[in-house]
Amino acid sequence: MLHFGVARPLKARAPVGMTAQHALLQATQARQLHLEKELELRNQALLQATIAAAEATRARLELLTRMGHDLRAPLTAIMGYADLVAHREGRCFTPASGVERSARKMLALIDGFMDCARGSVLTEPLKPQPVYLHAFLANVAARAATAAKKNGNRFDCRVATALPDVVVVDARRLRQVLAHLLANAARFTSGGQIELLADLLPSTNASGDRLLPVVFTVRDTGPGMPQDQADTLFDPWQRLAAVPNPANPGHGLGLVVTYQWVLRMDGHIEVLTAPGQGTTVRVIVPLKPSSEQAMPVAHLTSGEDADQPLQGAGRLLWIVDDSAAIRSLLGNRLEFQGFTLLCLPCGQDAVSRMAQPAEQVPDLILTDLKMPGVDGWAVLACARATWPDVPVVLMTSAPELVPGDGHGFSAVLVKPLSMALLQRTLARLLDRVPRPTVGAKA
Repeated sequence: MLHFGVARPLKARAPVGMTAQHALLQATQARQLHLEKELELRNQALLQATIAAAEATRARLELLTRMGHDLRAPLTAIMGYADLVAHREGRCFTPASGVERSARKMLALIDGFMDCARGSVLTEPLKPQPVYLHAFLANVAARAATAAKKNGNRFDCRVATALPDVVVVDARRLRQVLAHLLANAARFTSGGQIELLADLLPSTNASGDRLLPVVFTVRDTGPGMPQDQADTLFDPWQRLAAVPNPANPGHGLGLVVTYQWVLRMDGHIEVLTAPGQGTTVRVIVPLKPSSEQAMPVAHLTSGEDADQPLQGAGRLLWIVDDSAAIRSLLGNRLEFQGFTLLCLPCGQDAVSRMAQPAEQVPDLILTDLKMPGVDGWAVLACARATWPDVPVVLMTSAPELVPGDGHGFSAVLVKPLSMALLQRTLARLLDRVPRPTVGAKA
């Protein structure tokens, strides 16, 4: 006899391939979760390490700042007392002057060490601004001439007329570079010649507003050195095998800082030297030409303030300058002293007004040199032909363009303008003193 039971449902079997995929997916998800947790832990550890490093850097900088202050404070007192004693003794070389020189060397060492230790050369941003290039170089040259004379050296500075009047640069850092190279030349040269030259690279077209490769050359007639040693000058903490001046070897930090700042300005340095033939250092830096219109108003004048105000009532002055900032600056200063002013934005306007018979004759004309179309020379020629007795004062950022005493201007004022010199010039010329001079560079 056959027995029939209740049929049981059969379990569906998953294909073998599907089971393997599911297991692989689970394994992948588990590994992904593990990696995410591991990554989170590493990120937390990295964050903690970053915070710790930042805190360590902050503590290090605070320590360096305190060290710098604590080291400079007694040096300042030493130099001050040494200077006081040297002046009282009234001799060229005294123990006090030797102490002062040693203190200044130590101060330079501290400054170089602090720059290297802080890493400011690599981290501090450049701060380029428009500056009067000729006035900037005149200031650098004036300081270098004083240092050169201490060792009986002659100093000469020559600036090419092809250079733009205004350039965009971090003036503080470029001054630091040139000052250190000139100080090195003065330290290792005795009874010789030191030169500072500024020019464009040969075959450079100065037209337009593109970057111009400007070459600053520091040349001396000192002892020189083998060229292979010169190639190591900018390596940190390197000393020359044969020091040119064993009594004054330097400390090896200044050139390192100098080299780094030149690199930061996208420039480079070349050194040409030989034993007994002096040393020539060329710093080539790309600079962007600019104009007075882009300059901050505070940079249009020098730090020297005006003397006692003039009594300008009843005096008519013309100001001829294509820079609105210059016209406004001078206008505000001179109107406050009672002058009546006529401000003209270009030389053509000045020449046109001189041609009008009914035009009131000014007591004095202040004119810029470089202006579109009619420049300062044309304004001078027209003024001399129309009003021969009216003083014409030139304001220029390129004094090299008016050499000698036969230029014809009643005075030459160099930009940035010294308000004190301007005021003294006005006081002299408005009293009709017939003595054409070139004003001192600001």
